[in-house]
Amino acid sequence: MAKTFPLRANVKSKRKGASKKGGGWSPSARPVTAEVGRYARAEERQKLMDIRASFVDAIEAPEPKRRESSSLLEMPELTGLDLPKILGIWKNAIRLSVSLDARRRQRGELALSKIEQEWKRRGLSALSSRDYFRWPSTGAPGGAGGFDLGDAPAAGVLSYLDYRVGQTRGEAPAIRQMILRRVFEGELPPVFPAEYLQQWGAKASAPRLQKLAESLASFCRNAKRRDRGNLADAIRDWESDLAYLHTHFYVAKFRFGWPNSRL
Repeated sequence: MAKTFPLRANVKSKRKGASKKGGGWSPSARPVTAEVGRYARAEERQKLMDIRASFVDAIEAPEPKRRESSSLLEMPELTGLDLPKILGIWKNAIRLSVSLDARRRQRGELALSKIEQEWKRRGLSALSSRDYFRWPSTGAPGGAGGFDLGDAPAAGVLSYLDYRVGQTRGEAPAIRQMILRRVFEGELPPVFPAEYLQQWGAKASAPRLQKLAESLASFCRNAKRRDRGNLADAIRDWESDLAYLHTHFYVAKFRFGWPNSRL
């Protein structure tokens, strides 16, 4: 009687997915669909690993150096520019000079120095009419309680240099105080009548600091007279900047009477 065991073995091997090899079925063989599925899963795992690796690299890798696109890093020839364009570069340099990055801060300060040298050079010669801008009015027309430096006396220099306070259009404290610092220590833009600039005195002098401090105190007092409630943010900024000037430039250096912002 013939043995049936091999037949049962072949059937069992085929049910497990064995493949035929050399006339017999091999238990190691697998169906084609299973192989395709295995490769597909492997490919998906590899994709996930690649994504994870790129994500980890993006986190752990040092921050790439930002491309310095500012024109301040390659200073244009200032002698060929009109004063409004130079003022725009000066404003950018102010922002660079308060940067947390030491290299950007140094470039900003260098640009400020070059611009102020150009202002001094032009101030020694006669101003052309195109260099003048409309002088701010000292009138105080009624309105919705807003306050602009153009409405205050002695606001010319600070208004021209975009020194702004308040919540809506005000600059950050670091920007405002850097503007004040450059006004005190640097050259003023030659866009004002000589009589007006003489009131500010020489740079880093007692008259310059006194004029600057009295201007801020005057702005503050005028705002308190107009609408203390609506101008609370502006008043706070002026008083803060006045305290900055007092601490950093007045104490132990000058002896003139410090102006008061109280009514």
